[in-house]
Amino acid sequence: MSDFATNKSIPAASEYLAATDTELLGRLNNSWLESEFPFIQSVIAIRTAKSQRETNEALVHETRKLVYATWALCVLSLLSPLFLK
Repeated sequence: MSDFATNKSIPAASEYLAATDTELLGRLNNSWLESEFPFIQSVIAIRTAKSQRETNEALVHETRKLVYATWALCVLSLLSPLFLK
């Protein structure tokens, strides 16, 4: 267990943000201050939202490429009889 998770003093906000997810979960499980729970949960929620946003942006990008490829195949299938004559 890391020092962050087992430390009894209250860390600064920058330490919460710099901690890994494992350290945050360890701190959440070992914390003796109930006032710390909402803050740790909000840091985890923000990280989850950021990860979800990045995943959604990547999915939109890949979907856009799929739409362009489908459009190109439709155009080629319509134009190919003109070139085969």
